[in-house]
Amino acid sequence: MRATEIRGKEVYTNIGKLVGTVVDLDMDFGAGVASALQVKLKKPVESKSMISVPFSWVKAIGDIILIKKPG
Repeated sequence: MRATEIRGKEVYTNIGKLVGTVVDLDMDFGAGVASALQVKLKKPVESKSMISVPFSWVKAIGDIILIKKPG
C-alpha cells in the first residue's frame, strides 16, 4: 500500500473508538519502511492534537486503520 493511500484514513482502536486521522507517516529510510503513523487526534488530549502511533500497534489497514496498544 502506498503512503498516499494511508493518509486521510481514520484510525480506530480494536474496541471501536475513533482516535483520529492519519496525516503523515514516519519513515525508516534505512529499512525502506514506515515506522509510525502521525495521527491528528479527534479530540486533543493534554493540549496535544497529534500523536505518533508505532506501526507495531497497527493490526489492520483497509477502509480504516485498526490499532491495538500492546499490553
